[in-house]
Amino acid sequence: TDRTGAGRIVLVGLGLVLVGMLSFTQVSADSSYLLLGFSQFTLGLGMGATMMPAMSAAYQTLTHNEVPRATSTINIIQRVGGAIGATMLSVILSHQLASHIPGATASSGLAAAQRIGTSASPAVRETLVGQVAASFGATFWWSVGLVLLALIPALFLPRRLPPPPVDILTGEPDEEPVAVGAAV
Repeated sequence: TDRTGAGRIVLVGLGLVLVGMLSFTQVSADSSYLLLGFSQFTLGLGMGATMMPAMSAAYQTLTHNEVPRATSTINIIQRVGGAIGATMLSVILSHQLASHIPGATASSGLAAAQRIGTSASPAVRETLVGQVAASFGATFWWSVGLVLLALIPALFLPRRLPPPPVDILTGEPDEEPVAVGAAV
């Protein structure tokens, strides 16, 4: 990111995340484990090409005095955002399961899906496994939507290295660039 700017790398990374997510929207009861593994690998590459360059871009514009507060803020945003996202997708999945599995309610969708493997006859299990897969596929469409929303701020990331930050106290360029991951 030091030579090209984070914007280019993050957009490629989000493209890879999008490809991985789109393949999960097509999951079925007989989806290949190889396809699922390749999709996860693609997601991992995309996340790696998205998260670290975005963080580097955030830190590149900071002076040394601003780094401690920014680090705390970014950590809080990541923790809260991750919790909200996981909760939201769990609720969506539960509702999808309730709408696909007969007799399941929105509050018991996940429990109904877990009981399929232990209490259903083989014929019923085969039918319901397809319904569970459809529920997961529909939930991943929401994830695709979230990735598409992430493209909006990614478009505003710098496409080249920004100028060194200016110290707000002295008004002069900060002489030592902030090294991401360095001790403060």
